[in-house]
Order: sequence, then structure tokens, then C-alpha cells
Amino acid sequence: MIIKKIKILALTVVILLLGGGIIAYKYSKKNNQNSSGESHQENSSSSSSISPDEKGNDSEEENNCPFLKEQNLINKRSLCVMSLHDDKWNTKEDLVKWRQIPHDYIIKLWKKGYHWHDILQLWGWNLPQEIIPDLKTEKEIGVINTLAYLLGIPCSIIEKWKTMPEEEKEIWRKKIENEELGTSTKTIFIVRKSSNPKINFDTKIQHGASPYGDTLKYIKKLIEFILQRENINPQQCEISVLNCIGSENFGREGDVKEGMVLGKSIGVAYSLGLLSAIHQKPINQKIAATGFVSTKTKKAKINDQEINLPAGAVLPIGGIKAKSFAATEKGINRLVLSKYQSSPFLLSEKAKYDSTKEVTAEDYQQVVPTEIIEKTKVNWVESIAELRKLLLNDKLS
Repeated sequence: MIIKKIKILALTVVILLLGGGIIAYKYSKKNNQNSSGESHQENSSSSSSISPDEKGNDSEEENNCPFLKEQNLINKRSLCVMSLHDDKWNTKEDLVKWRQIPHDYIIKLWKKGYHWHDILQLWGWNLPQEIIPDLKTEKEIGVINTLAYLLGIPCSIIEKWKTMPEEEKEIWRKKIENEELGTSTKTIFIVRKSSNPKINFDTKIQHGASPYGDTLKYIKKLIEFILQRENINPQQCEISVLNCIGSENFGREGDVKEGMVLGKSIGVAYSLGLLSAIHQKPINQKIAATGFVSTKTKKAKINDQEINLPAGAVLPIGGIKAKSFAATEKGINRLVLSKYQSSPFLLSEKAKYDSTKEVTAEDYQQVVPTEIIEKTKVNWVESIAELRKLLLNDKLS
């Protein structure tokens, strides 16, 4: 009930803002979380200035790639569109970096399905395009579909709100009320041996205090937990984590929250993505995962009986209905979910902000519409050990 009220309030606020004038969208990377802080400076002297001769060999591909036309990327003052550079905000840092990237690199990653902001980060991490996974293949190593729910309607719909017929507005209001709005994006993990150990974190991962906790801190703990379980020395490898915006979302980045990563429900997907990269096991791209992986023991209840959950337990999350809608709309027909997200194993825990109350997990069988349940296969798991077993036995390929 609280989530519904928040969603309705969020919609109301945005509509009021739009009625008052133009909303300027600003995207900045001031809080860069890349642990290495490195760039291609040591080998970019030959590519710091891009000339026509340095572009890719295929002129047709160059003409088709929207990212090579700088005017497509700058001064995009819109709620829904991400801008590489905006004169109003004087954000020139990314623009300077972007101009250093060879056109051939940009074209090849665009063809693999990456957004210009994805490419900017991958280049900054010194990753050669040959080891970067293809987002468009049926199966891929280190790539997993993640799911999230929206607190309001997509920004591309908000921009049309003032001229939208009232009956269409009512449809969107009902979608919010019924918790049917979610998003799906791909996250990639790249693991390689390195004498310079580090973890390259996506700059869009939320960090610091929030109602959802510190997402970056959680992901760091999760990676450490998995590496320890796999007997991998973190001082001997480089790990890169990127939540992709995707080339298909160019010009409507706001519809996928600009690729922002918020909350701990990405635990299952991130665990699978990292394990896939470590063991070089592909994941079918018709599969998505959501759920919280605990890195420490927890106490909970099932059917009023107390249980002790070990570290590595896969726990239920909120917004399962919206996430199921998002998966179906993306053509995903298989989910990996917590066993405790379905009766008769529904988990109850003490409320986060009131220990005198208990919160019971949403029942997938009850909240998700029958038509979605019937066309979606679910792998129910209760631990990271089961996730690993599914992956290594090729059950997810």
C-alpha cells in the first residue's frame, strides 16, 4: 500500500513539474567509482584527435552509427534523454574522453548493442573490444538480464502527458496502481587475470545512504563473498561490472532509469553474471534473475516457525509483479527466483524500520497474473550453491 502511494505521489510531482515548464535533464559522473581511476592515456596519443582517416573501414556502418555524429549526443535538454555534454552545465569531461575513443571501437561496440555511455565506461577501463561480450547473441558469457520496478510511468510517456487523451492517461494510472511497470536491462561481468588487481564499478551504481541501503557496498561484499567461495585470489584478477543502458535505449534513456542500479534485489543476477564470467559458462538471454543474496546468516520465519538462513541464502524481494511484466515485455520467458518467494515457503522477516512488525514476502503465485505465469518457466533456488549448480550443469544455457 505504501509503495502504491509513493508511485502515485511520484507521478503527481512529475506532472506538476512538466506543467510549469521544461525539465532539463542533467547527467554527471562526478562520483566516479572506478577503483583504478585509469584511462587509455598511456596509449591514446594516436587517437586523441579523430580524423576522417581514422574511422572504421566500413563507411556504411559509420553513417548508420548515431554515436559518431556528435550533435546527436550533446545539449539534449530533455527529461528522457541523456546528454554527453550540455553547454548549460559546462560538463566537458566526458566530451573530452569521448573524442579520444577511436571510431572503430565505437562502431564495433555499437554493433554489439552498447549505448554510448556504456562504451565510454568500457574504454575508460582499458578493455579491448574483443573481450567485451555481445549483447545481441542468444547465449553469452558474463551477461545476465536484470529486472527493476518503476515508481512512476516511463519518462517518454510523461513527455506526452500534456497532450495525451484522458482515457490513455487513465490506462497509465491503472498500471501504476496495479504495479505493472518495470524495466529490464543487461548487466555484464568481465573477469581476467591481471598483475594490477582491481574492480571496475559502473558509475551508475548507487552508493551512500538511501532507503534501499548502500548498493555499491553490497555489491562489493557480494563479489568478495563469491570470490572466496570459488577460491579465487582477488589480488590476481581484474573484474569489470557494467549495467548496460543498451543501444536500443538511445534517446529514451530515462525509460530505463539511465541504467541506474539501486537496491539489493540485483544479488541473484549479479551472482550469476560473475559466476558465468569466472567459469566461462554462457547464459541464455531469454533468462532473467532477481533476488537478494545474503552474505551473512539471517533469522526468519516460514509458516510461523523460526529458521536460521546461512550466508549465501537467496531471499525474496519486492516488486515481483512489475518485474514479471517487464520480463514478459522484453521477451524473457524464464526467471530465476528465490524459493521463498512462493507458497508454501513464503519467508517472513522483521520489518526493516520497525522490529516489532513482520513482513511476509510477496507470493509469486498470487500477485503475478495467470497469463504471465503460464508462459514463464521459473527456476526456484534457495542458495547461491544452487545457482552455481544450475550454471555449471548448463541448465541456464
